[in-house]
Amino acid sequence: MGQLELLLITAVISIIPGQLVRIPLFGQEGSFTVSDIFALILAVSFLFYFFFEKVAIVMPKKIMLPTAVFSLFAVSSTVFALNRFSPKEIFVSSLFLIRFLLYFSVMIITLNVVKRKKMEKWVNIFLSAGTILIFLGFLQLLFIPNLIFLASYGWDPHQARIVSTFLDPNFMGIVFVFLASFSLAKYLYKREFTQILLFLSSATAILLTFSRSSYLAFLVALLIIGVLKSFKVTSFTILIFLLSFLIIPQARERVVGAITFDETAEARVQSWQRALTMFGDHFLTGVGFNTYRYSQASYGFFENDKDLGGHSGAGSDSSLLLVAATTGVLGLGAFIWILLSIWQIVSKSAKKNFFALGALASFAALLVHSQFVNSLFFPQIMILFWFFVGIVAREDNLR
Repeated sequence: MGQLELLLITAVISIIPGQLVRIPLFGQEGSFTVSDIFALILAVSFLFYFFFEKVAIVMPKKIMLPTAVFSLFAVSSTVFALNRFSPKEIFVSSLFLIRFLLYFSVMIITLNVVKRKKMEKWVNIFLSAGTILIFLGFLQLLFIPNLIFLASYGWDPHQARIVSTFLDPNFMGIVFVFLASFSLAKYLYKREFTQILLFLSSATAILLTFSRSSYLAFLVALLIIGVLKSFKVTSFTILIFLLSFLIIPQARERVVGAITFDETAEARVQSWQRALTMFGDHFLTGVGFNTYRYSQASYGFFENDKDLGGHSGAGSDSSLLLVAATTGVLGLGAFIWILLSIWQIVSKSAKKNFFALGALASFAALLVHSQFVNSLFFPQIMILFWFFVGIVAREDNLR
């Protein structure tokens, strides 16, 4: 069990390299990250341990059934897609479901490996890894503020924004929201001054991502914590956060751009429309999970078919719309069932301890964030998300 604990720690801190290390698969059509590799090693080691030790595995029943149903619909939709895509494209697409189930297993492993008395220490591991990401983000903003040189590799050319090792301010922003949620929740329960410092650092990093989806997610997380624990503290924080937009012109311009529909907002709406078009054309079973990159190419949505949309070509700017387009109404219903089951688990103990409160605030923030960015299926976010669910499930000892 000690080796499994070490592997789980390694999997959690594997978020630090982010997207800096990517092992390509068939060019830009797919790739493996450090998190993928360590999650795979963890899952295989877990199965071997419990098989040879003949120890019963605790399963979170509330989530297992909807996940099994969703997986069935996802597999079926991909099989049906064999009529439209090549075996190679179907193989690459099927890896998306394998990755999803791999990160789902992190929740089961956390539930079985983490001891109830040490849960705070496990949360501290995430907080430590997140602190490193904030530090690297500030260094990146200081020394490498212009990422236009990454455009030729399929990345968006962000300028003067914190991206840290994720190379994207939106995905990085939601992890900073996770950090802010857990550090503030821990402070409200433990009154540790270090948590206030971490919260302020996280809030500053969120602001400097200039990510509107992360701003909204942060406000949602603060509202959840305010309603359940301390309305005064969170109200003051929200006020300071809003006032900061008056001080920082770029932040103000980003918010105004969302209202006036700037170029980025228009691109996001276009992404939603494309997903809805696919959903309407393949309402029952979807285009195949996740054949989205190839489906976009077949619809002629890419300006340059050679790069198949770059790194963002495999997803929509909404995780729910991505699920709808790729698995149809049946898969979407099953996926929403998964989310509702998770909500039941993380909300059950939100008033009892800081990690449950932090998990609930993070989950609510992620649900909002994922309607503007495909954050529910981003590798480093998935590993953290399912880790949080496993921690809370361990607290409730769900069987």
